[in-house]
Amino acid sequence: MVETSKALKNIDLEKGAQTDRSDTPLVLALGNFDGVHLAHKALIAKAADVAKKMSAKGGIFCFEKPPCDFLSPEPPKRICTLEQKLELAKKSGAKVAVLGNFPALRDLSPQDFIDLLKTKANCIAVVCGYNFRFGRGGKGSYVELQRAFGDRAILVDKVTFEGQEISSTRIRSLLLEGEVEKANRLLGHPYSVTGKVVRGKQLGRTLGLPTVNQFFSEELLIPKNGIYASSCKIDGITYRAVSNVGLRPTVENADRINCETHIIGYSGDLYGRELRVEFFTRLRPERKFGSVEELRAAINGDVANSNEYFDRLKVGF
Repeated sequence: MVETSKALKNIDLEKGAQTDRSDTPLVLALGNFDGVHLAHKALIAKAADVAKKMSAKGGIFCFEKPPCDFLSPEPPKRICTLEQKLELAKKSGAKVAVLGNFPALRDLSPQDFIDLLKTKANCIAVVCGYNFRFGRGGKGSYVELQRAFGDRAILVDKVTFEGQEISSTRIRSLLLEGEVEKANRLLGHPYSVTGKVVRGKQLGRTLGLPTVNQFFSEELLIPKNGIYASSCKIDGITYRAVSNVGLRPTVENADRINCETHIIGYSGDLYGRELRVEFFTRLRPERKFGSVEELRAAINGDVANSNEYFDRLKVGF
């Protein structure tokens, strides 16, 4: 049997802390949960509903690092970080997250994996999608789960939107095409980037349009270069914003893509702080302007377009 301390972590999402094996029986939704999109939310909601009827706690099981990171020479970029995943799972109704260590578990047979969930995670029921696979070589499926859990193994059919299946792969494609509004509808929440604010050239301040700069984590997907209507929450207040994803060709021609955001109506020093930027729609492509004055005029136009977009949506910020 696998060394338990290396195989599983039990996270109490309500307390935000790692715990020992749960004293309360668990009903776990099984999956990867990258982005925690609407289909994932359906799994989590089902687990929460079943748990309530069984005097148990509903939660998720996923790997701390996805299997593709170890199995693929070029794994797909992630839609969200692990921290974001746990936060979104909690908002969707999960009270517990059981995180697996893939290198420690990759050679388990499907039955050994099931036994681990039962004995080490106190799992009494599971919820999964129709295409969920597990165990060595991905040989385990709902059939093995049903054999082990009986009617406490619940299968959730595919979730569709406008006739197409919702999947993390589809959402990645939309983000790479700059179709953030469509991606957000499939996610059920705005796509976001969280990162530490770093010092830039401070040109924005000389233009009267101060900006904050953030770099994307290497593990995360970068949406298509361009200018986006966005928002930032600072000290509990949500501000409208305009974000440039790209290389800033007018002033720098950088060799690393970053996210540069002008926060509308905010004045303050954010250097070194963790800031989340939520993306709503792509306003235009990134382009090189002939002068700084042309750049200033373009940014002012972007601010106006962002405000018009949010006014049209009648959002509460």
